[in-house]
Amino acid sequence: MWDAKNMMCAADPRHGRYLTASAVFRGKMSTKEVDEQMINVQNKNSSYFVEWIPNNVKSTVCDIPPTGLKMASTFIGNSTSIQEMFRRGSIRDSTAHVSGGRLSSTHFGVTTGKYAGMETENGGLQHILEQPRVRKTT
Repeated sequence: MWDAKNMMCAADPRHGRYLTASAVFRGKMSTKEVDEQMINVQNKNSSYFVEWIPNNVKSTVCDIPPTGLKMASTFIGNSTSIQEMFRRGSIRDSTAHVSGGRLSSTHFGVTTGKYAGMETENGGLQHILEQPRVRKTT
């Protein structure tokens, strides 16, 4: 479930850190065992989770399995590794698009405008995420 091959885009979660994550399990299983396994995953892979958001992995269990299956799971993760996608898109779309020997300025302008807004938003987020975190000791 946590494997990079299971992601919906080409952003490898090992190249980032999870801000939050959620797992939905369907089928007959112990909620206690699910909770224990989710905690184990988080403890064993603590370097892949931000430490400044406590209890950032949630799970839920529905006893009714999908039709034709005994059990299934769905994972939703909010990872900083998505910045790979924005970087690739920004590099790709910052070059002029040539179609049949002519510059497609409309497409280029629209794309550049869209990415300019995202770069501004993501630049601020990236700056926050790359700041070193100091844990308070009590």
